[in-house]
Amino acid sequence: ADAKQSRPLVPAKVSDEDSSEVDQAREDADPNQVEQSIEIEASAEEVFLAAATFEDYPKWAGATKGVKVLTRTKDGLGLEVEIKMGIFGMTTTNIIKYHYHRPRSMNWHVISGGIKELVGSYAFTEVHPERTKVVYKVRVDPGFPMPRMIRRATSRAVANAALHELKAWVEKCRQERLLA
Repeated sequence: ADAKQSRPLVPAKVSDEDSSEVDQAREDADPNQVEQSIEIEASAEEVFLAAATFEDYPKWAGATKGVKVLTRTKDGLGLEVEIKMGIFGMTTTNIIKYHYHRPRSMNWHVISGGIKELVGSYAFTEVHPERTKVVYKVRVDPGFPMPRMIRRATSRAVANAALHELKAWVEKCRQERLLA
């Protein structure tokens, strides 16, 4: 693993008041970064486990074409994960390093592969014992020139898909467990 340095993510917004202004200011400060949130009908632990079970990603994450967990934490979570994904109209294979604060958050950054910079996080906040707010932040620099407007729109679409696909997967799995 190389020692590539990544800029820290811009802090999460403090409240939902004036969120569009906050989001716009954040994107103006760093057009490569996007932050979005969603609520999922499941506990924080359930959502965390779904997000951290990389072997299932090809089943629910549309951009994921293949996954191989290279190393694991002592708790069995993926530490370094090779992910083949479609992004910016191309397919690339990257090794991503993960850090966890179970079940509150997981952070990641690319350590090698075809993307110049990929830094992201999920934050899981239980708003009710069976409902969790998920905040997804990601900063992507594909490493080739792209108009700012297209890069921002693509990053927003990636964040939107990641959250909605995670929500659909978690709620489907939860419903199947409840019916079993």
